[in-house]
Amino acid sequence: MEYTQIPGIGMKASRIGLGTWPIGGVMWGGSDDKEAIRTIHTAVDKGINVIDTAADYGLGHSEELIGEALAQSGNRDSLIISAKPGLRWKGKTIYRDGRKERIIEEVEETLGRLRTDYIDVYLVHWPDPLVDIEETA
Repeated sequence: MEYTQIPGIGMKASRIGLGTWPIGGVMWGGSDDKEAIRTIHTAVDKGINVIDTAADYGLGHSEELIGEALAQSGNRDSLIISAKPGLRWKGKTIYRDGRKERIIEEVEETLGRLRTDYIDVYLVHWPDPLVDIEETA
């Protein structure tokens, strides 16, 4: 595995990351939770230390599965978790929401689902054209 440095991150990042949109299970007919967790463990075993997620992947389910995998392995400090705010959902409909209040709510919700107390990289998923980017930032 090749690694590179991300400025501001205290460890080298694998050039290949694990994207977790599909394991959220909302699209493509769903996914198997046990297989999803096994996939996370296998990726880490192969040297991948970057895991990318977002609150809307399975309406939070992807983050919950990552949290379970982290709890099982106990290796949170050796991973770089990338998450993305800026969304809200009602039922299964997702809306952009870049307001400061929503970003703060999403951080807390994501931390809870991931079962961690920090996120390494937090970037806006879908900028909200109705909110000034300065407020979102």
